[in-house]
Amino acid sequence: MVDYKSKPFSDEPPPSSTRPRDQRAIYTICSILQRRFDVPAKEVHLDSRFIEDLGIDAFDLPDLILALEEAFEMDISLPVAARILTVKDAVKCVLLA
Repeated sequence: MVDYKSKPFSDEPPPSSTRPRDQRAIYTICSILQRRFDVPAKEVHLDSRFIEDLGIDAFDLPDLILALEEAFEMDISLPVAARILTVKDAVKCVLLA
C-alpha cells in the first residue's frame, strides 16, 4: 500500500487539478514509475507515453499494470489495460474505477 501523505520522489510532476484525489493518483503513479522503472519524476507529464517518452519496455507494461492494481487496490481488465498508453490514461483508469 502506498502512503499518500509522503512524497516518495524528489521532483513533483505538475498536478492535473487541485483536487486532492487527482493529485494523490498522479503522485502514486509517479512513485511507481520512479521506484520500479527508474523514471525521474521531472520527466513525467500527463501526456507522457510509457514506451516512447519514458522508455518503459513493452514487456514491462504488465508489471506497471500489476503495480497500479496493487497500489490502488483494484482490478484492471485486459481490454482496459490495453488502452493505458500514457500517464493520463493511467490516471483516468484509477480514478474512474
